[in-house]
Amino acid sequence: ASVIEGLAVEGADPGRTADRSRVFQAVALLLGRIAADAPVLLVVDDLQWADPASVDVLRYLGDDLEALGVVLLVALRTATSRPDVRGLV
Repeated sequence: ASVIEGLAVEGADPGRTADRSRVFQAVALLLGRIAADAPVLLVVDDLQWADPASVDVLRYLGDDLEALGVVLLVALRTATSRPDVRGLV
């Protein structure tokens, strides 16, 4: 519980750009707090089925993952994935 203390994004409307940014920042902060204790491996399987919001948060994290101490491992089927998903790898 202490890892996520202060990360609540109450009343956030995921359709609003400002609220989406706050949620994305909270995800980055959470990963950073966890990685402060030990390196983190974030595994995303079947990325080709990811919803647009998940793709957006992964895009937001982007190059910051290394600075946070997080390694991202993804598995996807390129033949069935959308262009926005393929653009992440």
